[in-house]
Order: sequence, then structure tokens, then C-alpha cells
Amino acid sequence: DTETWWISAAGSMPNGVGTEYLEFSLSPDKQPKRVTGVSVQIPPLPSGPLSVRRFRIDHATHDGRTWVEGKHVLKTTSTHGMQRFNLPPFDAVRARFVCLSNYASILIDDETFYDTVGLLTVVWH
Repeated sequence: DTETWWISAAGSMPNGVGTEYLEFSLSPDKQPKRVTGVSVQIPPLPSGPLSVRRFRIDHATHDGRTWVEGKHVLKTTSTHGMQRFNLPPFDAVRARFVCLSNYASILIDDETFYDTVGLLTVVWH
């Protein structure tokens, strides 16, 4: 769906850099689910200077309270459609899609900056 999107609060990504996340419940029955990848859709440039560029995936272990920070920083490309990223498999009850920068962060000049980050869709595999 390209008609709706998520965008972080104003000021949450100073100069397009920060750690804003979306948290997902992967298991309504609280039993860990195996995750092997994630797909994301963003509006490409020039429409998407706020689109997430760099991100990582964090996950909650079996108890749902202990968080494991993702070790890999992944990068989107400025293209239409879903982009799939394979992940080292993990079992989790919750996961966070942690946005680390937007596209404007690499395009900033002295007069312009964008302090939020956004995306269209996230799908877990």
C-alpha cells in the first residue's frame, strides 16, 4: 500500500540520523517464531528524502523482555517495490525495525535538513 506510511516524530532524527524503531509482535501466542528475513518498501527519491536508508533488526528472545541488538547494518536502495533482506535466522516473539538514517542524511547541504524518517511497508519472513 503506497497510500499510507509510517513517519517518526519531528526532531527524532537530527540531520537524518538517529535510532527510531517500529516494534512488531511476531507471535500472538507468545511462542517464538523463526525469522529469516525482512522486506521493506520505501518511496524512492526524489519523492522519499525521509525514507529509511540504513537500518538494523533487533529482536526479543524467548521471554520477550531481553533484547538482542542486530549486528548487521542494512541499506535500502532508492527503488520502487519491496526490497528483501536475508537475515541470520533467529527465533523471537518480537522484533524491531530500527531506522538509523534517512536518504536526506547523505544529501544534506548547509541550508536543508530533514529530522524524521519513514517507510511504507515492513514484512517479516
